[in-house]
Amino acid sequence: MLAAKIVDRHWRQQLLWLMFWIILGAVLRFANLDGKPPWADEFRTLVLSLGNSFQSVPLDRTIDSSELLAPLIPNPSVTLGDIIQRVSIEDRQPPIYFGLAFLWMKLFATDGGLVSLWGARALPALIGVLTIPCAYIASYLTFRSRQDDSKMARSIANLTAAMLAVSPYGVFIAQEARHYSLAILWTIVVINCLAIACRYLTSAQNLPIPLMTIWVSANILGMGTHYLFGIALLAQAVVLVFVWWRQICQPPPPATCMMAKKRRLQPKWWQLIVAILSTIAGMSVWLWLLITTVDRTLPGWIDNAPHKSIEILNPFFQIVGASISMMSLLLVEVTELPTLSIFSDNPIDLNIPIVIGSAILMLIFFVWVTPMLDRGIGMQLRQPQFQIETMAIVTFTTSAIGLYLLLPWLTGVDITRGARYHFVYFPGIVMLVGLGLASCWYSKPSIAKWISGTRAVKIVLLMGLVSSAIVAGNYGYHKYYRTEQIVPMIQQSAPIPVLIATTHNSLIQVGEMMGLAWELQQADPMVGIISPTERLRSLPVAAVKEKPGVTTKFLLASQSQKFCERDCAATKLLRQTVERFSGSIDLWLVNFYAPTSLPPTCDRDKKKFTKGVYGYKYQLYHCQPIRDNAS
Repeated sequence: MLAAKIVDRHWRQQLLWLMFWIILGAVLRFANLDGKPPWADEFRTLVLSLGNSFQSVPLDRTIDSSELLAPLIPNPSVTLGDIIQRVSIEDRQPPIYFGLAFLWMKLFATDGGLVSLWGARALPALIGVLTIPCAYIASYLTFRSRQDDSKMARSIANLTAAMLAVSPYGVFIAQEARHYSLAILWTIVVINCLAIACRYLTSAQNLPIPLMTIWVSANILGMGTHYLFGIALLAQAVVLVFVWWRQICQPPPPATCMMAKKRRLQPKWWQLIVAILSTIAGMSVWLWLLITTVDRTLPGWIDNAPHKSIEILNPFFQIVGASISMMSLLLVEVTELPTLSIFSDNPIDLNIPIVIGSAILMLIFFVWVTPMLDRGIGMQLRQPQFQIETMAIVTFTTSAIGLYLLLPWLTGVDITRGARYHFVYFPGIVMLVGLGLASCWYSKPSIAKWISGTRAVKIVLLMGLVSSAIVAGNYGYHKYYRTEQIVPMIQQSAPIPVLIATTHNSLIQVGEMMGLAWELQQADPMVGIISPTERLRSLPVAAVKEKPGVTTKFLLASQSQKFCERDCAATKLLRQTVERFSGSIDLWLVNFYAPTSLPPTCDRDKKKFTKGVYGYKYQLYHCQPIRDNAS
C-alpha cells in the first residue's frame, strides 16, 4: 500500500513537470509568432496550401504589390485534390503537410484579404508543442525495460522533454511555416520504435504487432512529409545491420562468427523483414510522386562543389554549428542594436563586442557540456538494462550525421548549408542529451566536474531557455531574407515612385519579391489587394499606368539561366521599362543577375544604403525622365 502511494506521488510529480514543459514550450513557440517577416520557402507553403500558383504572377511587365501578393488570397473553391495536384507540379516535396495546412488554415480569417500568417505558423508551432509529450512517452516506453528501472526511465523521459521544450533549434523550426516540425514528430516516434525493436531482437522475442504497426506507419508518414526523411530510413538500416551483425558475431562458444552467419534467420528477424517490406510498399506512392514531379529543380544556393578548395570542410563545420545550436544559441547573429553613448559625441557600437562575447560563452559552454554528456551516455551504455536502447539511439544519430557529411561530398549538393535541413538527427541529439543529463542528475560523485550534477542539469536547461528566448525574439536564427531591413531603406530613399527589378529563372524569385511586397503592405496597409479575377489580366508594359497612391512597382524579368553575362533579354527589358516611365523614379535592382544598360539619365547611388542585407543583393539608381533631360 505504501509503495503504491509512493508510485502515485512520483507519477503526479512527473505529470506536473510534463505539463510545465509543455506550457513553457508553447510559450516559447507561440511568442512573437507573426512578428518575423515571411520568406520565400514559407510563401511556397502558403501559396500551395491555398491551391494557388506562383505561375499566376505576371512576368516581363511592371506589377504592383497587390498583383504580386494575389496568390496569397484564399480561394474557397479549391479542394484537397487540387492541393495535391498543385504541389506535384510546383514543389518537389510530398503533399501530406500541404494538405494538412490546407484544412488548418480554413479555421482562420484572412488578414487584409490575405492568408493569415499567424494561422499558417500556428500549425507547425502546435506540432512542435506536441513533440514534447510525444518525446516523453516514447522515451519512457523505450527505457522502461524493468519495473525497478522505472525511476531512471522517468528521469530520462522528463529531461528529454525538458530539453526539447527549451531547444533553440526546436523553437526555430516550430516557428517556420513549413513541414519540418511534422517530420521531427515522425522521427521521434521512429527512433524510439527502432530502439524498442532492437531490444526485442536481441532478447529473442517476437516483435509486438502494435509496435510494428506504429513503426511502419511513422516511416511512411515521415517519407510523405519530407523526402530528406530518407536519411532517417538509411540510418535505421545501419542500426539494424549493426544489431544483426553484433548478434551473429557473438554466438555461444565454441562457434565462430563465420559459422554463426550460416544460421537460419530466427522468427523475430522474419518479422522485421515483413516490417521493412511493408514500409517499402507504403512509400512507393511517395517515390512515384518524386519520380514524376514536373518541377524537381533544387534551389541553386545549395548546389555546391565540395571537392574544391576549403569547401570540402564546410559540411563538417555546418553540422557542428547546427548541433551546438540545438542546445545553445546566444547573440551571435546580432546586426542591429542601438548604440551606447557613454559621452554624447562618442557612440560605441555594441554589435561586435556582443557577438564576440556570445561566441566565447557558447564555446566555453560547449567545451564544458560535451565531455559531461559523453560520460553520462557512456554510463548508460554500461548499464545492461539500457545498453541496447542507448546503443540504437547513438548509432542512429551518428549514422544520420555521417550521411549528412557523405551526401555533399558524393553529390555536390550541400544540404548542410540550410539549418532547417538538419531536422533528421535533431531528435537523436535531444534524446542523447536527455540520457546524459539523467546520468548526471544521479551520478555520485558528479560527472559534471567542479559542480554537482543537479546544478549542472539546471545550467544546461537555463542555457537552452535563454537561447530559445533569443530565437523567439528574432535575435537568433533570423529568417533567410531580411525584408525588415531592406524595405525601410526603399521607403526612405526618396518620396518618388520606386521600381524594384529582379531577374526570374525559377519560382524562387517570385517568393523573394513576395517578401518585399508583404513587408511593404504591412508598412502601408492602405495598399489594396486586387481580386482573383483582376489578377488574371496580363497587360503589356506600355499599357501600365501608375495607380493613385501606389508608389512601388515590381518587374520580374525572365531569363533561362540564373546568371547572364551578355546579350541578356532581362537587360533590354529593364532599359525599356525605365524609359517608359514619365517621371523620376528610384530604381532598385534586387538580386538582378544580368548586366545593366540603363539610360544616361540614371545615376547609381554610391553613398546611401551601403550596408548589406542578408538574402538580397541590391543597387540603387536615381533615374530622371528622358524627355526632361532632352529639353
